[in-house]
Amino acid sequence: MNPIRRTALVLLAAVLALAACAGGVGDAPPPTAGAYDPLAEAAARLRGGDAAGASAGFARAVAARPAEAAPLAGLALSRDLLGDRAGALAAHRQAVALAPHDVELLGNHALSLVLDGRADEAVRPLERFEQQPAAPRRARHNLALALAASGDETRAARLLRQEMSSSRALQMAREFTAFAGSLRSLPPADAAATLIAAPR
Repeated sequence: MNPIRRTALVLLAAVLALAACAGGVGDAPPPTAGAYDPLAEAAARLRGGDAAGASAGFARAVAARPAEAAPLAGLALSRDLLGDRAGALAAHRQAVALAPHDVELLGNHALSLVLDGRADEAVRPLERFEQQPAAPRRARHNLALALAASGDETRAARLLRQEMSSSRALQMAREFTAFAGSLRSLPPADAAATLIAAPR
């Protein structure tokens, strides 16, 4: 397996494990201790590098826990890693509908839109973080990446200046522009793995 994709899968499994530990969204109770948990199985498949098996497992988890965002988030990201843009975006939208203020889910949805060549749309759900100095760093960086991918490098640099010097912010905005451009030359699954593994 491509080392970048392997790294992305491990990082994704860790994120999903944290989401599962944080509890579900809605009224669905967590699984009983010792009971079969398709979400845990799917995350384990990701750790093993099996994106297709993980996607099937997350689909089972969605059926078992329909009121929770975590299974949908896993399904969306595993579909991104498989290059299934339409399926990934549909699952991202459903996850965000269940947890509309979850910063990670909003960011994942936006990045999936970037992968789909819809950077202008990716900016909109993240714009709320532009004027929030206390917003999580990752939210600002995801917005900066979406802005750079949409061609607005100046605005991306202005956003990044909230946490770094002007020269470093401009340099990072340029790096984001180049990175977004490089994604377009990769097969869909490799582009997703590269984006998930990239530090932001």
